[in-house]
Amino acid sequence: MSFKTWAPILGCVAAFGLFAGSASAQTDAAKKLAALQGKLQQQTTQVTGDNPQATTTCAYTFTSGSGFDYLQYCVTVNGNIVEFQSPQGIESMQASPTTGEGYGVCDMTNNNTAYYDWAGSDSGNWGAPTLVKQTATEVVIARTTSDGLWTLTQTITQNAGQQPFARVQMQIKNNSNTSKQVLLMRWAAVGALNGFSNNQDDLDSTTNSVWGSFPANLGFETPTGGGLMLQNLGAAPDVEFYQGFPLNTYLGPNPCAPVVNWKGPLTGTDGSILMVYAIQNIVKAKPLTFAMKYVAF
Repeated sequence: MSFKTWAPILGCVAAFGLFAGSASAQTDAAKKLAALQGKLQQQTTQVTGDNPQATTTCAYTFTSGSGFDYLQYCVTVNGNIVEFQSPQGIESMQASPTTGEGYGVCDMTNNNTAYYDWAGSDSGNWGAPTLVKQTATEVVIARTTSDGLWTLTQTITQNAGQQPFARVQMQIKNNSNTSKQVLLMRWAAVGALNGFSNNQDDLDSTTNSVWGSFPANLGFETPTGGGLMLQNLGAAPDVEFYQGFPLNTYLGPNPCAPVVNWKGPLTGTDGSILMVYAIQNIVKAKPLTFAMKYVAF
């Protein structure tokens, strides 16, 4: 399927002027996702409601470095990162009005069924998580949807050093005998600099990255700026396209309508960051893997 085929699916968003951006590549990706949005709005999206297993409680905590090289983040049993502190004393996630981070899937082939877990809320159609592996620097968590059609395996790895980061690898597996068209995404609510100024951050994106930040200020109240970036590290060769999107809300998106709240770049906004991967053909025998990282800047 070509970019032009995805484009008609997202076109209705463009009509409402949601494609503001400085780079032509960013605008092109926006049009492709806008076309996708149009197709999704014409069909029924199945979202069932919260699962009792949804949680913002830390289960696995990873810490490295000190001072400016410090990083501490924690992961829930379901594979959500619900704390991200870097440098030391600077929190970028828990400061949001509601702690939110996680993963989403839209099965476009199956009547646009949405599966998501944003930590504080989820779609109610996931099975219990399975701890595959845990070490001092890594946790691997697998989770299958309650209908058995998809398995998502997350590998979250500590990367210590002068600019430490949390590496997130997501492997998505189609368990059905049908070739699928799907959207896979990672999302986080941002509250830069411990939510300074009520989380009124600046947000923007490129094809490979999306971020929220609070600008540097020479006043006594906030002597330095800072932010959180979600950056693509590698997309499976079968991906049709991918793009980062700043959202004008701190609430998690509907995976089958991911760009409804995209209005970037944004200034002074209580927003969130989203990376979307569009996959045109995923078959049972070939799981696809995507890697990204969370890093303070």
